[in-house]
Amino acid sequence: MRGEGTRIFAEEDQMILASTEEIWRGRRVGLPYVFQFSPISRDVGMPYKRAAVQCPYGIAFLSREPQVYLMQGEQLAPIGTPIRDTLFRDLTDPWRAFMSYDPEHLTISLFYKVKDGATDYPTHEMRYHIDEKVWTRHIYQTQLTAATVGTVSTSGLTTWQQLSGTISAQTGSYLDYLGSGTGHDDTFLGTSGGTVVTYSQLRAKDYGGASDDTVTAYIQTGALFSDPWRTKYVDEIRIDNAGDSASSLSIAVSGSAGAGYGNEQEVSLSLTSNSTQHRINMGVPGDYFALRFTSDDTGFAVSRVFVRARDVGANVI
Repeated sequence: MRGEGTRIFAEEDQMILASTEEIWRGRRVGLPYVFQFSPISRDVGMPYKRAAVQCPYGIAFLSREPQVYLMQGEQLAPIGTPIRDTLFRDLTDPWRAFMSYDPEHLTISLFYKVKDGATDYPTHEMRYHIDEKVWTRHIYQTQLTAATVGTVSTSGLTTWQQLSGTISAQTGSYLDYLGSGTGHDDTFLGTSGGTVVTYSQLRAKDYGGASDDTVTAYIQTGALFSDPWRTKYVDEIRIDNAGDSASSLSIAVSGSAGAGYGNEQEVSLSLTSNSTQHRINMGVPGDYFALRFTSDDTGFAVSRVFVRARDVGANVI
């Protein structure tokens, strides 16, 4: 087995051994600890020991390419193809990247550091939704070091402000003051400052502070119009979208495959409409195009996108 050992996973009575270069499986063939080893992949390894996570759907990991694989049995499925260009462009210091699995929402998350030079630890997350097989991107205002799943409890516990008089004057029992509550599983994130934070779909802003950035839903397409020898002009965009609340959606166009966005327009999403088509005229030049959709509300869906570009006055799509 080539490379340096990085991870070992258990699958019932078998072992998955990973190095920086290869992945092998060990099957128990005798007692007490006699194993027979065979290669799963001699071409792909798990070079970043924290950027790998085991879940009921297999083992997800970040490879050197960079690519995100989901290993199910002997098969390596490259689930990270839609975000590979983004990782290639933005990912840096991959040995600081780490992954987590959320059983409540059935998602696999990759947390990574970007090439902005301003942070020492990951501030970006790519989240893979297993059922829908889609990726969503999240950006954090704090640096992250670890992620784990725990239970968030909500209860009617008695607070100090609710007590009247001194502690010795209280006549209720422990159960009287305990209250009742429920809980749900969620992902806890450890920060570089030694604090722990978690998600909240009820907050309008990160951490609930007035100065924090608004939580943003983010979708970015891959590169469009792949002929690099001709400059093209995107002059019309049509989108079919719907939302579960009245909000707004911003559409931006990049002529450099997402490296920069200089043009952006905002459209309104109506609560009463199941689906609405918006037509936008921009006139953006470039060689490789990408679209970015952002919203201050997470309850929107884009079902269809039409993009028209012109090349020397002729339609190319």
